[in-house]
Amino acid sequence: MSVLTAEIGNGVLEIPSGTHADVVFLDARYRGKGTMQALSSIKREQPDAEIILISSPDNIALSMQGMREGASDDITAPFDIDTLIEKVREALARKKTRSKTRGKHSILKSGNRGINR
Repeated sequence: MSVLTAEIGNGVLEIPSGTHADVVFLDARYRGKGTMQALSSIKREQPDAEIILISSPDNIALSMQGMREGASDDITAPFDIDTLIEKVREALARKKTRSKTRGKHSILKSGNRGINR
């Protein structure tokens, strides 16, 4: 597993070009609106990335806003390493499931009206 750290500058997450992330932990504890701008930027640049917000117990509203704007999960600080590992495993499982189902199409959406009787 590779780990990359990046800073949020003026609401923009400064990630080197060509960098791909499967899972992003985005610290929402201190940046408020800048965090939501960074979340939007990540979703635009890397729509398949699983974004997990690091939140604080006293700011549930920001965490909920992040989930509405595309974060897939959150983790409340402080947390232990086992919780962190479990969050990464869950995120990778969601991503794997999503990539498997991406190629499948529902017969209801394909225009097929089902079996004629």
